[in-house]
Amino acid sequence: MKCRRNIFLICLVLISSPTFPACLTVVTPTEETYTSTEYYSENRTETYLEKSAQTAVMSGEDIITPCVAWSNGALKFKGHQRVWYYGYDLSLLQPHDREGLKIYLSQQQFYEYTILRVFDMTFVGHILPPPQISVTDAIPPSGIKREILTMGGDTSSLDNWLNLANVKLNRALFLGGKSDLWLNRETPQILELNIHDGRQVAIVISGPSVPQNVRFNTVRTWSDINNVYMEQTATRVTTYQLEKPVMRHLSVLQFRQVPFWEALLNR
Repeated sequence: MKCRRNIFLICLVLISSPTFPACLTVVTPTEETYTSTEYYSENRTETYLEKSAQTAVMSGEDIITPCVAWSNGALKFKGHQRVWYYGYDLSLLQPHDREGLKIYLSQQQFYEYTILRVFDMTFVGHILPPPQISVTDAIPPSGIKREILTMGGDTSSLDNWLNLANVKLNRALFLGGKSDLWLNRETPQILELNIHDGRQVAIVISGPSVPQNVRFNTVRTWSDINNVYMEQTATRVTTYQLEKPVMRHLSVLQFRQVPFWEALLNR
């Protein structure tokens, strides 16, 4: 009790002093709350449509019939007696990326030595049956490089035709063929050839003496290669940068002015 009274007296003296402040600065620790932003990564699986190029092959066959067809037993093809000529015009058919001929050779009635040759006559034109010559064909001079077609006996009436026919065969593109055909079998024999861009194609056969040994069917084969774009569903993983708010706490010191007596009593 005596101690408190002494303190009170001291304080009273200090307060009475003209230099003593009326207020004191008090420091108070406080806690503040604020919001900050955090960033994070998140992977998401997504579906989407993608286009892929695929190669599609379309193919087919067209039955063709000759526009020129004749035979002559007196002619020889490379020394082989009897000639059969079949000419085809493909110019009216739709062109394709790849074209060929497929020849189905039927069974022969009896054995005969048979040779089959295929020519591209596009740039020279078909050979008409002797002694016919097209008005668009120029009669060539004598002096043929190779006598592919020949004829025994008096040929004076066919000289112009033979010259023209040999010129055409010399300039024609040989596509292929088969020799010594003996088709004594149950199923037809098939010969396939690439005709490239040929529009006029001729099949020349020598050897058979009767039509039963020259039976065959011919088709034009074709194929087109196209790029087709197909849509299909695919998945992919995408990384996203996301943000989220975060509540944080911060301790700060708060300074404030209070009267001397309040500061003294709060101690």
